[in-house]
Amino acid sequence: MVPPHHSLHRNTPVLIVLKADQPTGKLTSGLIADILTRGNHPRGVKVRLQDGRIGRVQALRSSSESLTRAPLPTEEVRAYGEKGKGKGGVSGGCHDREEGAAVQSTTSLGDYVKPAKSRVREAASSSTVMTAQEQLERAFPGLDSALIAAILVDYPSVHDAQGVLEALCVG
Repeated sequence: MVPPHHSLHRNTPVLIVLKADQPTGKLTSGLIADILTRGNHPRGVKVRLQDGRIGRVQALRSSSESLTRAPLPTEEVRAYGEKGKGKGGVSGGCHDREEGAAVQSTTSLGDYVKPAKSRVREAASSSTVMTAQEQLERAFPGLDSALIAAILVDYPSVHDAQGVLEALCVG
């Protein structure tokens, strides 16, 4: 259970979960500079630490503890969203692991990247049908393909475009 709003004050030592660390539940310790949530919140009151980082309070930390010490798994510190593992639940939080065990992510960026679509033409269509651009490039091998493409924009008919290109080559 997260600490209630009334127990939080400026300079209170706390453990928070940063927005970027919500999927893993990684906790960050610090001293409260500002309280940003007006009342209680089921996932923790949002605060700004004295170093400027913002996150939701997951636990109070005694003032005798070091700022850099991570919470032990035996402490009553739960991972962000850990409440029955419903919506927003996180498995593998601090209470689920052995002391000293690191959190390991089972997903990688590659799990979210979609493979590129294949651009394979059908063999029949590539061998029997030539585009207007291809026809004119074969008929006028000395001309730049960009020039042919520009003429095709103005003269979409292959016959008309061929007449313009012949006039250019003769003139």
